[in-house]
Amino acid sequence: MYGIESLKNALGSNDSASREVAASSIGHRAVPRVVLWIGMTSLLTDLATEMVGSVLPAFLFSVLLLPPLMVGFMDGLYQGAAAILRLPTGMWADKYQHHKQVAALGYGMSVIAKIGLLFSMQWGLLFALMGLGLDRVGKAVRTAPRDVLIAAHAQQGQQGAAFGLHRAMDAVGALAGPLLAFLILAASPENYELLLAISLVFAALGLMALLVKVPSLKDRPRETAAEVSVQKEGNSAWKTLFKNLRAQRAYWLLLGCATALSLGLVSDGMLYLYLQQNAEVPSSWLPLFYSGTALIFVLSAYPIGKLADKVGAKWIVVGGHALLMLWYLVMLHVPKMVGVGGTLVVMGFFYAATDGVLMAQAALLLPESVRTSGLALLGALMGLGRMASSTLFGALWQWQGQSTALWVFSAALALAVLLAAWLWPNTEVG
Repeated sequence: MYGIESLKNALGSNDSASREVAASSIGHRAVPRVVLWIGMTSLLTDLATEMVGSVLPAFLFSVLLLPPLMVGFMDGLYQGAAAILRLPTGMWADKYQHHKQVAALGYGMSVIAKIGLLFSMQWGLLFALMGLGLDRVGKAVRTAPRDVLIAAHAQQGQQGAAFGLHRAMDAVGALAGPLLAFLILAASPENYELLLAISLVFAALGLMALLVKVPSLKDRPRETAAEVSVQKEGNSAWKTLFKNLRAQRAYWLLLGCATALSLGLVSDGMLYLYLQQNAEVPSSWLPLFYSGTALIFVLSAYPIGKLADKVGAKWIVVGGHALLMLWYLVMLHVPKMVGVGGTLVVMGFFYAATDGVLMAQAALLLPESVRTSGLALLGALMGLGRMASSTLFGALWQWQGQSTALWVFSAALALAVLLAAWLWPNTEVG
């Protein structure tokens, strides 16, 4: 960890000269250790979550025999329904400066969710739905304040690297979770009690890492006295939020670009289900698709984050979406197993180029007083966009066929890429 003055230079100072001095003095330093502990929390929690979530699309399609429209809707609901909760919880964290506490609440919900899923083995579907819902709510609650914790401890010029390292560690969990689920069920078929018990242990360890090793930010000095007074005004939280965001033109441009791009994306679950159906591989292999994507993410997130610090976020994020758009078209014309392998590689690079880099850019564009809320609003709109796109893809698949669905989404993503390339704000990461 570094001192308060370094953090002020990295996040709060408006003096460009001091920023340059700080950047030159820390450019050679490693990412702070606290970022590693935040990454460890995410790694363990994501491992636990993906052990359960990686089999969801195949379960809905093959076991419950739901049509593609309903699979798309439920997959999108699972991924994005709780996204809107990111905004009020982010506002809460900004108002009271309880970023760690709000993040811990979200991670704690994931622990409780695993307990609910364990109970569902005896008590039925209601506990299963409650467990899945609570897990998604927990993710929505923790994401924005967690990203503020990362941004607060990342030095000037290291934001992309810090977020890239965190996302890489998060992806280790996303890689290991489905792989571990596959191995557990291969060794002990249909032993879901064992799978859920192990996932509960990992989720609890992740929460412990956050509580013990990550310091709170609530005692850090605010950016300016004016911002402190804004927090104490009698206006409603919503009025305060939009009052502080009103002048952030670059942030609103970024928000519009990110939302448009999210509307052109096929959800992971639907894309992997499409691959599994076309390649005619057993549905029990579906978790390995998630692990394959996560492996590429792990290997590429940190170097791509560092590259974004050098060349700017715009071309990394827009380029990642352009690559995915082209691959949607290529998938229609390559051999089945080539399509599977290529998709996992492309998806891994896509997430490495977009997830952490986009949040790092947004964090730099937002004043500290509304940084959590701004990141939460961004995540909420992107989550809702992904939920809508997943449902639409399922509907097109059911009514017009898989190929038509991919063509339509390729065209939609191409338009979004052009829009983002045109409107992306000038301020760049680093």
